[in-house]
Amino acid sequence: MTAQTDQPQHRSTAQKPTNRPILAAVGAGLIVCLGVVIVAGAQRYHPFLSDDALISLRYAKRLLAGQGLTWTEGPRVEGYSNLLWVLLVSALGWMGLDLIQAARLLGYGLMSLAGAAVVWCGLVRHHVRGLLGAAMGGLFLALSAPVAVWAIGGLEQPLIAALLAWAMVFTFRVADRTHESRYFYLASFCFGLLSITRPDGPIFAVATVAALVLGNRFSRKSLSHAAKLLLFPALFIAGQLLFRLVYYRDWIPNTARVKISPSDTHLVDGVRYVAGGFMALSPLSWCAVAALIALVAVKRTRIHGLVLAFNAVLWAAYVVFIGGDIFPAWRHIIPMIVLFALALSEGVNLLWSESETRPVRLTVTILLFLSFIPFLSLQQSNSENQRAIHERWEWDGEVLGLLLKEAFGDEQPLFAVSAAGTLPYFSELPVVDMYGLSDPFIARNPPDDFGEGRIGHELGDGAYVLSREPDLVSFCGPAGRYRACSRSGKEMAETEEFAQEYAPILFKGETPYEFIGMVWVRKYSDRIGIQQDEQQITVPGYLLAEQSDHDAYLDADGQLVVSVPPQDDALTLTLYDLADGEWQAQIDASYADEIRYSIESQADGNSELSVWSEGEHTPEIRSLTLHHTPDENE
Repeated sequence: MTAQTDQPQHRSTAQKPTNRPILAAVGAGLIVCLGVVIVAGAQRYHPFLSDDALISLRYAKRLLAGQGLTWTEGPRVEGYSNLLWVLLVSALGWMGLDLIQAARLLGYGLMSLAGAAVVWCGLVRHHVRGLLGAAMGGLFLALSAPVAVWAIGGLEQPLIAALLAWAMVFTFRVADRTHESRYFYLASFCFGLLSITRPDGPIFAVATVAALVLGNRFSRKSLSHAAKLLLFPALFIAGQLLFRLVYYRDWIPNTARVKISPSDTHLVDGVRYVAGGFMALSPLSWCAVAALIALVAVKRTRIHGLVLAFNAVLWAAYVVFIGGDIFPAWRHIIPMIVLFALALSEGVNLLWSESETRPVRLTVTILLFLSFIPFLSLQQSNSENQRAIHERWEWDGEVLGLLLKEAFGDEQPLFAVSAAGTLPYFSELPVVDMYGLSDPFIARNPPDDFGEGRIGHELGDGAYVLSREPDLVSFCGPAGRYRACSRSGKEMAETEEFAQEYAPILFKGETPYEFIGMVWVRKYSDRIGIQQDEQQITVPGYLLAEQSDHDAYLDADGQLVVSVPPQDDALTLTLYDLADGEWQAQIDASYADEIRYSIESQADGNSELSVWSEGEHTPEIRSLTLHHTPDENE
């Protein structure tokens, strides 16, 4: 009598390979080619770097410096939303790599790893027959502009792409009932890592579990499988929550308070964003949807189709809910690119296995490859992708930030910024985030119209920021402006206190190139401003540029100076509460004997200090100290 064993009704479509070494070599070659395509495509957008990436990198920099997972001095705030990414970049930084280069190295490698998952999935499950589908799906991923942009953009999208791709591949092996235990835990581990890569990472685990349970009609076994898949996500989420409560004393990331503001306005924005991202991938995005429908329609591939479709739909719904995104190149569409790449790969394999007519298979395959022509054209011309080519202001922040670090590093003045990435990262100064991403007060005190503005840029409190008495204030980006962009800045600029206490100064940096940015300086700052008492006033030279077009810069000794022009273009500065009597100046400058000055009383009771040069040279003034000589009648 022949022993009988329980055989699963759903059988794997895998075929025994005829030549494993050759197949492995072909697969490895295809993976290398995809990696080269990704790296080459990214060069079109280089040196794009997201400002928010530098927020994460500042956390990494401070962690490596022994200052913990913090953004600035004071209360700890979870102003990042990509814990695992920050830790991975920190690990490479600990090994000696520059953090920006570390982020880009990870970006290239992880995006290539996502492509490797598509290839591996096609070849390991379908062998030689899967090569065509693997190439189709892999090329779609590698040639997508968002993949190229965010391979170098510095944020966590490459990590999401790699983890999601491999989570799907391992889930397919679970669905095929091949080596169940091993692949269950591998898939669960990937979902767990996704859950600590972004706070919305658990969406993928939930979508996958829902697809498996529904596809198997809520059987007891499917519920058991669901529990296994959710094991690592549950453990990792619990661990991060415990860390958050202990370390930051909070239940949710501070970023969630700033960016999650459901409203009709953001719902409409979200629909436009998802629709625009989908159309930006045409016509291959439509081909992927057709492939998903075919996969769900065929019983043998239904579970695969449901897993991909549930993930795509649930992620799209979430992106609609949060209102889309503000960054270039469809950042939040990258998970859908990964899912579509796998759908195309599986769809091509389904076509060649199910279609009995060779001409039909060849025709459809040729049409699919021809679809790459308009697809590539759209990748080049799409306006959101082109934004990544033209957005370079973050590097202006490097120039200004390095100047401020050199000029004020010892004094550590408090710097209020709107661009919370580039200026804080490069200056390494204590900072106030005027949008509240890394500030607990602003994030917890939203305005009444929260949800009606630009995502992540709606919050602010000018009175609060002024109460912190920042020594430096930057409106908008590194170039600075007279008129503020943020709510905090606009409210500050409207106050008499700000108008009286702050002066707009042009700072010119020359490393790594020349750039001039405007920063508002608190004139009587204890750290970097005018030091005054009844007998003596010391004025930093750079403040003399308050009411002129002259800029402050670092001299050959690394000291902040301003050039002294002739009398018809004199430097002027308003001084408050000047005592009556004579004031004699002691000037620290090159060619100090050629510098002249005057002090004139104004109708408002203040005094105007004027400084100019009378000579053949152009002096550079570092500071000016006024000594008081009382009137004889006093």
